[in-house]
Amino acid sequence: MSAFFHPLSEQLLEKKHLFEKHQIAPDSLEAKKLIEAGYERIKQTLKAPKNAVISMMPSLQQALFRVYDHVFENAIKTGKTYILVPQTMPRLLLEKLEKLEKRGCILHFIKCHKDGTIDLEDLEKHLSYRTSLVTLCLADPLLGTIQEIKKIQEKLAPLDILLHVDVTYAIGKFDIDLKHIEADFVTFSLEAINSPHHAIVIGKELLEERMFYHDVQFFDTALYAAVHSECALSCALLRNYFVKQLNMIEGCSIFSHPPLSLPNCVIASFLGCDQEALLYLLEGLDASIGNGPFQDLKDMLLNIGHPFAFARSSLSFQLSEKMTKDSIDNLIEKIKCAVEKLRRASCHL
Repeated sequence: MSAFFHPLSEQLLEKKHLFEKHQIAPDSLEAKKLIEAGYERIKQTLKAPKNAVISMMPSLQQALFRVYDHVFENAIKTGKTYILVPQTMPRLLLEKLEKLEKRGCILHFIKCHKDGTIDLEDLEKHLSYRTSLVTLCLADPLLGTIQEIKKIQEKLAPLDILLHVDVTYAIGKFDIDLKHIEADFVTFSLEAINSPHHAIVIGKELLEERMFYHDVQFFDTALYAAVHSECALSCALLRNYFVKQLNMIEGCSIFSHPPLSLPNCVIASFLGCDQEALLYLLEGLDASIGNGPFQDLKDMLLNIGHPFAFARSSLSFQLSEKMTKDSIDNLIEKIKCAVEKLRRASCHL
């Protein structure tokens, strides 16, 4: 899964060490000013509303726990215990939601179209006066799908339902404007650029004690570098070339992305090949079948309506800004060799 990550430059790592070595008393006025300045720059980078409040957490898991715990407290007071979740929700977030379910909340899964976008009609069917929260990811790192948050928000506004959006895997991939997202809670972690495992919650109130000033300053610096990288443009150009080359492989089918999707993600299915065997033969390349913090790719594709033959032979490829057409050509040759080897082997079974 390495291509999900933007490696930090040596200059950023040097700044990290400087922040950590710079001796300022944590409770001093100077430290508080540095923290406030860092938070303001983070809001500017993500185009957050001026009245937004930032809370920094030690990890994304902690950030999700605090958001969902806040929702649970409101649910107990109001009796609004329904939480709506898309079928494609990453496992990391589902695990936190399942803990709420054990405490009395009720999870409802919303159907998604074949391209991974939320079915707005199914969402509307599940909305009621008992619904407290809709929680989702802005971008799915395996499918490459980007959700239409504005349309979802329009469905929720009349019923006073909270919206939580995690933007972790959208950072640096396309322009994020939190003024247009209009979510009650936005979470993200800079694990996606190999930053320290801190996370941010942007909302309307403070959920956690703030971190040390050097954590905030480094987070701000790393975020700015990721958002202003040229990854999105370079990956979008490479993806078109990669898809063109994949289509020349016999029996290869490409996942149909929605018009708005991550520029570095391509899902391809190779007829007659088992995805796990293919991934093993392509070890070391930037391909994935899910697991870890994500759902299994095969299960996700089956859940959103793709045939078993397509799902069982699919891989999610992640392009990086360091790739060139030559490296794409080398990747294609390795894929061809692996596919031919598996198809020959299957003939003898």
